[in-house]
Amino acid sequence: MAERWYERQSSYWKQVSRSKFASQMNRNTGFFHAIAKDRKRRKIIEVLKIEGRCYRGKAVVKKIVSLQTRFFWGNGEGRGGMAGVKWEVIQRPKSLGGLGVRNIELKNLS
Repeated sequence: MAERWYERQSSYWKQVSRSKFASQMNRNTGFFHAIAKDRKRRKIIEVLKIEGRCYRGKAVVKKIVSLQTRFFWGNGEGRGGMAGVKWEVIQRPKSLGGLGVRNIELKNLS
């Protein structure tokens, strides 16, 4: 009889602990979502300042892509050169034969 009472008590406390954990977990979820949103917000480039000029919004993305393309295809004098490889190939992951350069347009939007 004592064993049966002990099993019931054990079962009762397991259920209580699970319900407490579930309620506390729900309270913490909001906290972790707020942290994730803040991290996401900090990853976006809102303003870019180069040589005294400020770029905002879509101009930021255009300027970064322009700098990337000049790096890969420029002739060293600040002018564009011949494209040896398609831009899509450069943006492919290394495992698929690309250089792994990330698409800044998608990265800045997310």
